[in-house]
This record gives sequence, C-alpha cells and structure tokens, in this order.
Amino acid sequence: MATVREEIVAEYTDPRHNWPWIVGFSGGKDSTLLLQLVIEAVRSLSRL
Repeated sequence: MATVREEIVAEYTDPRHNWPWIVGFSGGKDSTLLLQLVIEAVRSLSRL
C-alpha cells in the first residue's frame, strides 16, 4: 500500500498531467497537513 507522499509523488510526476498544481490553503489543520505533505513530497524529488 502506497503512502500519501508516494501517491502525491506519483500524481506529480505522471506525464499525463502537464498543468500546474494549485494547493488551497486556509490555515486550518486539514489544509496545513495537505500543504506540508505536498511540500515534503515535492522536495523529496531529485532536481533535473
């Protein structure tokens, strides 16, 4: 079973998705968690 970070990385690196991401952030606990997970997942990728 994939972790949430692995799922985010898989979606982010999917070549079929060539549009920019917009992550909604309200400052609440749910959006803060989502933003933190996305940041961690994207930072884990190697730079090209």
